[in-house]
Amino acid sequence: MKIFLLTTLALLLVAPPAGGALLVPMYEQPGDDALPLPEAAESSLPHGKTEEITVTASRLGSGAAGQAAVTTVIPAEEILASPAAALDDVLRQVPGFSLFRRSGSRNANPTAQGVSLRGIGPSGASRTIVLDDGIPLNDPFGGWVNWGRVPLAAIDGLEVVRGGTSDLHGSGALSGVIQILRRRNPGAVIRLFSGDGETAGISAAASFPYGPYTLTLDGEHFQTKGHIPIAPEHRGAVDRPAGVERTVADASLSRDWSQNARAFIRLGGLTEARENGTALQTNATTLSQLAVGFDRTIGSDRLSFRGFGLEQDYEQTFSAVLAGRNEERLTRLQEVPSSSHGLSAHWLRDLGDGRAFVAGAEFKRVEGRSDEWVPGSDTIASSNGGAQRMASLFGETLFAPLPDTSLVLSARWDRWENHGGPARDPGMSQRRVESAFSLRAAVVRKLDDRWTATASAYRSFRAPTLNELYRSFRVGNVVTAANPELEAEGVVGIEGGVRFTGERLDTRINLFRMELEDPVANVTLSATPDLVNRRRENLGRTLTKGVEADVDLKISPVWSLSAGYLYADARVVSFPEEPTIEGRRLPHVAPHTISSSLRYDDKVSSGTINLRWSDEAFEDERNSMVLNDYFAVDVFASRRIHRIVHAFAGVENLTDERIEVGMTPLPTLGARRTWRFGFDLR
Repeated sequence: MKIFLLTTLALLLVAPPAGGALLVPMYEQPGDDALPLPEAAESSLPHGKTEEITVTASRLGSGAAGQAAVTTVIPAEEILASPAAALDDVLRQVPGFSLFRRSGSRNANPTAQGVSLRGIGPSGASRTIVLDDGIPLNDPFGGWVNWGRVPLAAIDGLEVVRGGTSDLHGSGALSGVIQILRRRNPGAVIRLFSGDGETAGISAAASFPYGPYTLTLDGEHFQTKGHIPIAPEHRGAVDRPAGVERTVADASLSRDWSQNARAFIRLGGLTEARENGTALQTNATTLSQLAVGFDRTIGSDRLSFRGFGLEQDYEQTFSAVLAGRNEERLTRLQEVPSSSHGLSAHWLRDLGDGRAFVAGAEFKRVEGRSDEWVPGSDTIASSNGGAQRMASLFGETLFAPLPDTSLVLSARWDRWENHGGPARDPGMSQRRVESAFSLRAAVVRKLDDRWTATASAYRSFRAPTLNELYRSFRVGNVVTAANPELEAEGVVGIEGGVRFTGERLDTRINLFRMELEDPVANVTLSATPDLVNRRRENLGRTLTKGVEADVDLKISPVWSLSAGYLYADARVVSFPEEPTIEGRRLPHVAPHTISSSLRYDDKVSSGTINLRWSDEAFEDERNSMVLNDYFAVDVFASRRIHRIVHAFAGVENLTDERIEVGMTPLPTLGARRTWRFGFDLR
């Protein structure tokens, strides 16, 4: 492992004297940034992982605006060549990507799948917004992400923008945005696979053009028995593997009017059932969603409209595990119906000479409640929830005040109203109104043909979810209480860096500082071996500062290497209610993370070796529960056996590393060595 660390750091910090940009094509998408400006659309970029022009980092869709943000792009071929079988595990190769705990979506409870970037501090409610072609994918009630909602075969690429982006994407984009770009090319991709732990699945995507119309059908079925999450030395008779069975399907119809206009409608649904690691703990999700959109280009103007509606029902059981873990008692049954509806529109004008601006508005409404029963009773014991309405106005402009220098300015105003409390007692409901102003200023300076310098400053926010405000929950023997008085989180950040592009190398080093005001955290009130009591609180202030580095190296026509490093010093700097935790590290944030990926592809055979090391982290804000560091090795190999058929095999955690993902308060573990094999039809 030491050789791996030294080699990776050397690659990250040393650039050869010659090279060229390793960039990936821009993906046209039916999201908020479809129909990019003509000069961006005509760009022809070589293949790679880090791109210069993005569709997520800026609504302007221009090179300078996109380059101002630290963006990683993972194209479809790398997703299919990844050893990982789940989308969130693919994204773990991006340093700083983390869920609430280290466990993945194949085994973790959905409420623990909140995502964050750059060591800002993960929580059950995401501090990063995830978009499916411009439509929010975060859970409407709790903010976490169901990573199985988009079939892997339907994904044309991933864009990960690190740093606050609320100026463009509003609440939830506190530490960045992840955009999932869907396939639109004619043809089909089908993947069938099987593996250990009773793992099996099929993922498929197909598009059928007919004149100006295109019908797209996507679907996936996945199931796995999973693994037992409790560490072996603490297991008892109640412990079971944590597994999932999920089916998702989408159908969309689009119509194009030459190159000037496009409309689409998409209908999708998901059913999912999970076993959460003991005999009595289960949960299930069903949802349906409708999305519509329209884009029109008239001369130098572009108009875009989006609308979506989602209905979801979530059910879960809770239990108390007695000492020795040989007996378990069912304590609660829960049902969480929720819905989300939204509209957005924006207008973009290209003024020429590197100048452009965009203005728009968004509206979203979220409703949900949590109904809970005592086992054996038909009477609801508690019912808490409410509604949140949010309206937003935003604008962004790009201009060149000096030669070889571009300036991007953007601002957004959000106002939201929370209304909720005990659903069975409307007289006790609470109404609160808040607002936030987000802005960003970024400058891009082209130093010469190979070197570019960037700098930016921004302010972002995240409004508390209905789940945080009104719903208490239990995980294992940890009980966390809701808090209807929570205020919005806010980030003030600055960053700057340089980028080198050559014929074979693309590397970027960036320094950043992000101060988080009023972060929502689960604060421990009391702890015993049998019960830990916590409550959601605005923690005061935290500070995350560090450095990130990314490298893409084209070794030869068939060999390529990418690597990333993140140093994040994330600490509590102010918490008046409990000064003893000031100066301590944020839970679940590792100071150092390093990843690298070595890939071979000669169009007939391909292979991938992914290496990932994470420093130790803490489970709690008092830094008393240590999650040890780990080093994971994943491998993947594929061979074409027919013109359209590829056979593949992959192994995750090849060395069977023990990966500690949480303390509840007993240690819980991530998956040990797992394997799968299958076939791709392309």
